[in-house]
Amino acid sequence: MEYANNGELKDYINESSPRIPENISAKLFFKIVKAVKYLHENNIAHCDLKPENILLDSNFNPKLNDFGFSQIFDGKNGNYLLHKKSGTPIYSSPDVRLAFTKGYDGIKNDIFSLGVLLFVITIGDFPFESATYSDEKYKFIIKGRFNKFWEFFNHIDISNEFKDLINSLISITPSKRLSTDEILKHPWLIKHLGLNYNNDNSQNNLFDKEIMDEFNSRKKII
Repeated sequence: MEYANNGELKDYINESSPRIPENISAKLFFKIVKAVKYLHENNIAHCDLKPENILLDSNFNPKLNDFGFSQIFDGKNGNYLLHKKSGTPIYSSPDVRLAFTKGYDGIKNDIFSLGVLLFVITIGDFPFESATYSDEKYKFIIKGRFNKFWEFFNHIDISNEFKDLINSLISITPSKRLSTDEILKHPWLIKHLGLNYNNDNSQNNLFDKEIMDEFNSRKKII
């Protein structure tokens, strides 16, 4: 914990505070996705991605934490199936229910969790109570009626690019969820990070400062 002296990301997502602006959440989310991409490239599924498991160092850089539910898959011939239930239900994909029968894709489950995580960071609330047909909100995602899903959040100013990214992460169909590479190239991130981010250290330093300024201001509230 001495390497994460700003505590958990959850502490900075406070409904009584102003919502984290999309341009800040995009820059933070970019770093989180890069970390998850590294795990997946090394045949590891985190299986419990949520704000409580993301720590912030002295510069508010996110650090993935708590690998207690993490699982290693062989990755041979594209085999990413896991057969052990894991994670926190509200962040887990509906696929996890198949753990003991068909198994589920650990990578695609992490992608789903990233979608819920991004929603919580940016909106300050959960997109639904559970990824099941009985859930009033998620049932519209199951039916592919995302426009009806977003009507629940009409009172919030949300960009169309953000909605499109969320739709591509929390799909009921695992194969329709974006890969980490596709997420990093999504128009929402490009819009807020710029096309040349990866090759521009000055831009990198600039948005690191933007994150620090935003979270330092929120630190005074919590």
